[in-house]
Amino acid sequence: MERLTWKDGWLCILAESPMYDEPFLLRLWYPIRECTQGRAEYEYGPQGSDTFEKEMRGTGYGHYVCPDSRDERTYVLTEAGATKPIAHEQVPIPCPKVRKGIEVRYTRGAWRKCLKSQGWVYA
Repeated sequence: MERLTWKDGWLCILAESPMYDEPFLLRLWYPIRECTQGRAEYEYGPQGSDTFEKEMRGTGYGHYVCPDSRDERTYVLTEAGATKPIAHEQVPIPCPKVRKGIEVRYTRGAWRKCLKSQGWVYA
């Protein structure tokens, strides 16, 4: 999932995706342009408004639009499709609670549990 956000003096697209074989959510901030948080909120509304922090949709080559907004702007990354992230972090994905004795493992980007009747299912 991608969304418009602000990070360390940059208006950014935040891309989040679960890692394939480890229980971590990888978060990458791709820069659109330099600006202060005040300027970003003045132009795009406060964080949590109609565009800010809303889900964005990539249209290719570093271009993004906000599909569920009346804002028809196209946001372009600083180096289009070759933009490198300015920041990254790995957030742990906690193991879901299951009954005692149920085997749980993280694989293929999701937690799964083993049920006697169905085998491995999403937890």
